[in-house]
Amino acid sequence: MSILKFPYGTGRIFSSTIYLIIFILSFLFSFGSSISNAEPVQFFGYFRSELTASDSESTGFMILNRLRLDFETSLSRKLYLAGNFNLIFYGGDDEGNFLNNIPDSISGSVPSGLRNSFRYSFDDDMEWDNIFFQYRFERFDLTVGKQQINFGSGYAWNPTDVFNVKSLIDPGEEKSGHKALRIDYPLSLSSRFLFLYDLEDKYDDPGVLLQYKTNLGHFDYSITFADRYLYRVDHNSFSTLRYRRKMAGLSVVGEAFGLGVWFEGAYNWIDGNDNFYEFVVGWNYTWQNSFYLLVEYFHSTQGYSDSGNYDLNGWMRFISGEISSLSRDNLYLYCSYPWNDLTTVGLAVASSISDGSMVLIPTVEYSLFNDIYLEFFGAVNTGDEGTLFSRELGNGVLAKLTWYF
Repeated sequence: MSILKFPYGTGRIFSSTIYLIIFILSFLFSFGSSISNAEPVQFFGYFRSELTASDSESTGFMILNRLRLDFETSLSRKLYLAGNFNLIFYGGDDEGNFLNNIPDSISGSVPSGLRNSFRYSFDDDMEWDNIFFQYRFERFDLTVGKQQINFGSGYAWNPTDVFNVKSLIDPGEEKSGHKALRIDYPLSLSSRFLFLYDLEDKYDDPGVLLQYKTNLGHFDYSITFADRYLYRVDHNSFSTLRYRRKMAGLSVVGEAFGLGVWFEGAYNWIDGNDNFYEFVVGWNYTWQNSFYLLVEYFHSTQGYSDSGNYDLNGWMRFISGEISSLSRDNLYLYCSYPWNDLTTVGLAVASSISDGSMVLIPTVEYSLFNDIYLEFFGAVNTGDEGTLFSRELGNGVLAKLTWYF
C-alpha cells in the first residue's frame, strides 16, 4: 500500500510543491469559509465495483472496488486547485502469473526455476491520482502537480501520446495522472502553444514536450515534439534498459463528406536502439436512428508482421503496456445502438491483420437509476494458437457497477 511517495534529488522542489498543495487543501477544509475570494470546496466522485471473470489460468474471479473522491476550488480569481483521492480494494483471485497470458509455445521455454519471477499481485491501495493547482496569468495558464495528460486524435491507439497506452477492452477508461509542470499559451482564438516539463518516470531524467495546436477550416491540427527517457525491461535477464526517446508527431481531426475523420502519426528516434514509427487513421459516423460506427487502422513498426516472430519480451511489453500492439498491422471496429432510453448495446472487434486473429468485445450499458450505471464487456478470442488473440488464452467478462455522486 502506497501513499504519495516522492524520491529526493532534483525532485525535492517538486515534492515540496505537492506537499504545499496538500497543506493548502487541509487549511481550506478547516478555514475555507474565512478566506477572502475563495469559493467553497466542491466534492464529487464515484464508487465503482468491477467484477472480472475469466476461463484462463491467470484470472478466474476478481473484484475491484474503487472509491474516487474529487475536489475542486478557486482560491482566488486566478488560482484554481483540484485533484482526486482513490481508495482501492481487491478481492478474489488477486494473484497470478503473466506467463498464463502468453501462448504455451513461448511461456513454455521459461525454466521452471524462473517462472515465479513472472508472478504478480494486486494490493489494496490509497493514492492521490491527481492533485494540482493552476494559476491563470494574463497571457498563459500554469498547471503544476499530478494531472491528466492525454494527446492524440485516435480512439483505440494514440501514437503521439508518450504517457498512456489504452486498453482495447475499454479505450475510454480513465487514465492515471502524471507529475508535470504545464504551460498553456494561447496565440489566437484558434491556436495555442503548450509546454510540458515532465517528471513522470525519474526525477533525475526529466522530459520535455512541446505542442502547437491550430484550426484550419473543418480540421484541428496538432504538431508535437517530445524528448524523454524510455525504460524497458529485458525479461530474459530481468534488467531495466534505459533509452533516450525523441518523438515528432502530427494529429489531425475533423469532418469530411459527413464523416468524422482523423489521422495521428509519430516518428520515434531511440538512442542505441531501433527507431520506429506509428500511425493511426480512422473515421466514424452516426446514422439518423442513432446507430454509431467507428473504424480505425493502426500500423506500428514496433510490432511483428508474423506471429512466428513473437517472443517473450514482446509479449511482456504488450501485457504491461510498454507498447500499444504486438502485431504490426491492426484494425479496431466499434458499433453501438441505443436499444431503449436506458440501454445501449455495442460490439467492438479488435483484430491483428498481421496474424489473422481477432477478439470480439460485446458491450452493454444500462442505467439502473439516476447516476447508477451497469456496464458489461465481454472478450471472446478467436485466433489460432500462438496468435495475438488466440483461443488458448481464454475468454472473459468484465462487469462494472458505478454510482456517481
